[in-house]
Amino acid sequence: MKIYFFLIFILSFSLFSFQEPIPSVDNQLAFLFHLKSQTAEPHIKNKEFYLSSLEPFSLNRELNLLHEGFSRDQEKILPLGSYLFCRFPARYFWWKNKMLKTNKKLSLKNSLDFCPELSNFYQEFFPENIYLVFSSYYAKSASSLFGHTLLRFSRKESRGNELLDWGLSYAAAMNGPGGSTNPFLYSWRGLTGGMVGEIQALPYFYKVREYNDFESRDLWNYRILIDDFQKELFMYALWEFSPTQSDYYYLTANCSSIILDLMQILFPDISFYQKIPFYIIPAESIRHLADLKVIDVHPQYRPGALQAWQKFYGELNVDLKKMLTKIINEDNDDVLYKSNVSKTDQARLADALILYWDYLFARELLDERIVHPMKDRRLKLLTWRNQLPSISRSNSEILNEEKKIESPHFMHPSRRIGIGAMDQSHADHSVNIFTSFKFAFHDELDPSKGFAPDIKLTFIGAEAMFNKHQFTLLKFDILELGSFPTVGALLFPLSYYFRIGEQTFFPNIENPTRGYEGYGEEFSFGQTFSLGSFSYLSLMLKHRLYYIEDFPNNHHLDIGPEVFFRSYFTKWPIQLSSSIAYLKDISRFINSSEKSFWWKMDNGISWTLSSEQSLRLIHRNDRNQSYVGFIMNQYF
Repeated sequence: MKIYFFLIFILSFSLFSFQEPIPSVDNQLAFLFHLKSQTAEPHIKNKEFYLSSLEPFSLNRELNLLHEGFSRDQEKILPLGSYLFCRFPARYFWWKNKMLKTNKKLSLKNSLDFCPELSNFYQEFFPENIYLVFSSYYAKSASSLFGHTLLRFSRKESRGNELLDWGLSYAAAMNGPGGSTNPFLYSWRGLTGGMVGEIQALPYFYKVREYNDFESRDLWNYRILIDDFQKELFMYALWEFSPTQSDYYYLTANCSSIILDLMQILFPDISFYQKIPFYIIPAESIRHLADLKVIDVHPQYRPGALQAWQKFYGELNVDLKKMLTKIINEDNDDVLYKSNVSKTDQARLADALILYWDYLFARELLDERIVHPMKDRRLKLLTWRNQLPSISRSNSEILNEEKKIESPHFMHPSRRIGIGAMDQSHADHSVNIFTSFKFAFHDELDPSKGFAPDIKLTFIGAEAMFNKHQFTLLKFDILELGSFPTVGALLFPLSYYFRIGEQTFFPNIENPTRGYEGYGEEFSFGQTFSLGSFSYLSLMLKHRLYYIEDFPNNHHLDIGPEVFFRSYFTKWPIQLSSSIAYLKDISRFINSSEKSFWWKMDNGISWTLSSEQSLRLIHRNDRNQSYVGFIMNQYF
């Protein structure tokens, strides 16, 4: 049978070689080389990825060499694995179907016997479905502030158990050139191009362990809408790309850009980069692919360890919660083993305790290199639990309304520009034009759909006001980051807010329009409490430190308590936010007219008109400056 296929293989090549001209370069061929267009410069530096020289690179010359190689190699019998199409199956798939000059697609599966390594790869990884997975935002890692995307290959052999699937991810090689686990070095080298990226293929349960368990991040699985021929081409393109390394850039050549490159190969008639910024944010790539209708917008949802624990704890009755609290506070498992409750309630308590430990001691329990006494306690509890009735529950859940609106394909575009009017409440109550711009990403008054309520992140943003007399840059954010996990379910996580950038202060009562530019940072920490569905209250301790050249001591330093309230509505597209701080000036201004205590307030209400537009009313007060304004925001 193999000889039969081989003779057909030889004959078909001979016919094509002598009777058919070379096909023309098109966009899909350029995409196979991971080029944005037919004239773009290649960013993959491995010489093995090409047949011609990179200096200068020519797509036409590359096609000529491919055409000659595909034709010449089939005129003689070669050792298995030595054929050029074994090295470049995606390019051969494109070439062979172009030579047919018909709409009917030709599969290469019958030719894989001549390429043992490619055949093994194909049989091991060929998926029943391919899922685009979004791992939610993670404020503890510079590489994951904007979330992360990867691929999951579901196979028939997995029988619906996603933990048996394969996961493929593109990330910076931490052990490669320029790689570093230091968050500051990672951020700097990621922005300036000091690292290389590589494809990593692992059993999917390792990715679940890393994101879902270690980091307690939600996972959203979107099925990619492709047919079997596109799956085949995808496998060949992945085979060609997987051994390569390319420059990794945090914003422009990251986990999502590689996925968009692969999607571009499968859908060459769709421009995947046309409506997104030059920088690529993982969640925004999900929204973009959903808009283009190439992914199923009904994702599978897998909650992180914290979310799974909080949900299960919330379903316990009052008596079981009291008993669980006693077990945890006394650190005594015998309270459970010797309890008089029903077997079903014992099972619920055991499951709750396991989820609690899995969140609190995730790394100690799952890292095989770590020796920890909790491992023996957990094993003993699991053994005892196996003797109790089973309770139907699953980590992969149907989305309820609260989680459904957090699906990342609902997110607004990352950039925002705003214009409006502002009334300064000093003596002349002058009205100013107010403008703002945000490079990325999301704050508490932006449209809430597509985001978890506990994250705030701005990367490069500015606000300014002007009138016919003067222009004032109110603030310039380099980075603004807030994480506000809620207290509850026997856990007391820390909330924090950090900002670094420029801010203009108005300290003089006699001349309230005189602004002083300060450069520095703000930091708040405390805890956040849920006040019901989509309403939250944070109690924080705040401090600010700014260098201001024109101040007597060249700095401004204040500290004090802060209350931060925010609420989101599902029935109406409204977001509310109020931040009130009572600050003490400890920078010792020489001018006796300066106030030493004052209220700092930042209040707002936003009405979402669409995922790309919102109207915002704000009131701010800081020292001697107070103003009210409205802003029309456009997201793009």
